Amino acid sequence: MAHEIATMLDGRAAMAYTGSDVPWHGLGQQLDVGASIETWAEQAGLNFTIAGAEVLYQDQNKNLLLQGSKQVLYRTDSGVPLGVVGNKYRVVQPIEILEFFRDLVSEQGFELETAGVLFGGSKVWALARTGQEAKVGEYDILKDYLLLATACDGTLKTTAKRTSIRTVCNNTLNIGLKESGGSVKVAHSTTFDAQSVKQDLGLRAEDFDAFVEQAKLLADTKLTDPQAIAFVRGLFADKSVAGNTQTSRVLQLYSGSGRGSEFETSKGTAWGVLNGLTEMLDHYQGKSQDRRLEASWLYGGLTLKQTAMDRLLAFAATNDEQVLMLA
Repeated sequence: MAHEIATMLDGRAAMAYTGSDVPWHGLGQQLDVGASIETWAEQAGLNFTIAGAEVLYQDQNKNLLLQGSKQVLYRTDSGVPLGVVGNKYRVVQPIEILEFFRDLVSEQGFELETAGVLFGGSKVWALARTGQEAKVGEYDILKDYLLLATACDGTLKTTAKRTSIRTVCNNTLNIGLKESGGSVKVAHSTTFDAQSVKQDLGLRAEDFDAFVEQAKLLADTKLTDPQAIAFVRGLFADKSVAGNTQTSRVLQLYSGSGRGSEFETSKGTAWGVLNGLTEMLDHYQGKSQDRRLEASWLYGGLTLKQTAMDRLLAFAATNDEQVLMLA
């Protein structure tokens, strides 16, 4: 199966994980819970550094000229170029992504669960469990996670975000915070300060508790079939074949084919249709699992999920069908 996980110099996939379930294409190195940051860096392929070099170009007369306002970022271990950015671009080194979690692991009980490198080295991430989990229903379990990701090709700010994962299907939903909206983003024109990011993010246990209460409210909110159909159609402004396909897939997942759709918390509920949407975005949309996960965690999928959740919560509070279609 095609994938975008980087390959280390020794030929191994640049990814490591804990637990018995091998994520993403069956690739990566399995680590024991509690492995050191140094072990994670070596086994997940985050032990390389990124440097910048001047950009030269060749004119029509084959003269080499200097492009003074740009730099090419490259891996110092292999020399592979990763992106061309401005001279003021401040790189966050791969090891900094793991170091971010060092005190959270040693002092607050966090457990690193996955980390790795995508697209040759241009993007890196680490994901850790906070240790919090809760039940929406008897079998419907949510776990709390913290993600940190960055890029060196100009496509992504360094992003820290709280996310929940539904264990039955690995669906991801943002845990919104009043102050930060659930994420903190640091532009590469500024210096990445890990402690400031943690302070801004909050990392409060009560935020996960509040999210679980919202999930329970949605699980208690019934939707008729016409309401569910109108809600899903309203999410996709694109009425083309592609848009209709998305709508159909979400409704199929909601109505019985989705993982966890048989739970009482999902049958005919706002929580069920939200997870139908989330499963479609996380597991079916996009050209590859890597692209789907990247989009779901950090880009358009995240925005669409939050829009859907906001509309459903508004409906739960008002029982007004019109809010299901409001922006």
